[in-house]
Amino acid sequence: MCIESKVNLILEKLDICLLKSDCKTIEWIPVSAIANDKGLTPDAVRKQLQNGDFEVDVDFKYNGCRIQVHQGAVGRIQRKRRSSNG
Repeated sequence: MCIESKVNLILEKLDICLLKSDCKTIEWIPVSAIANDKGLTPDAVRKQLQNGDFEVDVDFKYNGCRIQVHQGAVGRIQRKRRSSNG
């Protein structure tokens, strides 16, 4: 089998796989849902987004007066632990 026919076979298989898979769109998740999931207040999540290492329109966006978080940035939102060593 020549290289060209192998490449064509691979491309054909790739097309089949892409057609079978469900192409998901980017999900934007409301701050309240993330807060409930992570055990935080919505205000704590908003503060992390606005003061942390998150970019507007990349990691989160404003939908009117509500903030929505990109699904890829949700994992970086975490509960802050306070030190017991005052």
